[in-house]
Amino acid sequence: MIRTPQRLEIEVEGTRKMLDTLAFDMRVASPGIIQSFDSVKQTATVRIAIKEQLIIDGEIQEAQIADLVDVPVMMLRAGGYVVTFPISVGDECLLIFSDTCIDSWFVAGGVQPQMSVRRHDLSDAFAIVGIWNQARKINEYSTGSLQIRDEGKSVLIDLSPGKIAINATDSVTINATNSATINTKAATINADSGLTVNADTTVNGKLTVSDMLTASAGGNITGGLTVDGIGFKHHVHSGVQGGSGTTGPVVG
Repeated sequence: MIRTPQRLEIEVEGTRKMLDTLAFDMRVASPGIIQSFDSVKQTATVRIAIKEQLIIDGEIQEAQIADLVDVPVMMLRAGGYVVTFPISVGDECLLIFSDTCIDSWFVAGGVQPQMSVRRHDLSDAFAIVGIWNQARKINEYSTGSLQIRDEGKSVLIDLSPGKIAINATDSVTINATNSATINTKAATINADSGLTVNADTTVNGKLTVSDMLTASAGGNITGGLTVDGIGFKHHVHSGVQGGSGTTGPVVG
């Protein structure tokens, strides 16, 4: 005869085994590694980065789960704006597995009925790019500013209170179809190979040139450098005198 305490122990053990089995079969989240990325569909083929432990012929063996295909990739997107990344083979991600089948939503969007009753299945993964392990930690991580950069810092946009810094080892290009305005207390542009501005440009304030200022008039006789409304290239002076005399001011 099984006494009540023993019966309770059997029931508890049975419940524990049932919950262990449920937890073992349920997919929640796992690190993954991008195997390929489809920039048209914005989906990826992802390999789960943790091997599965299986008991085969009474022995525990490590097994690689088959690559997951057509995995939707999560990037920052809202309000009509999006931040995209050049996702590459070998990039790491976090895989999360939906409570329900995502097939109908993935095809049509909106609120859709379930196409299958499966739950927490490998087929219903999302990949959140941007996690990494200690072997790939970021060098020179900034703790005092927000940065958008590549890993080697060849390009960098740094945002800190009241300041914006843009660094590039090659070039910086600003394209504006209408106009470009910079309002700032101070702006410094360091361009080793030269600064080119193609625009109808107005400088309100003080412009200081420490080396040389070159102005080209092109085919326009009044073009080039204009000072107080007078073209420099073909300006004339008043009171012109020869020898050691002093010529009068510019008149036009």
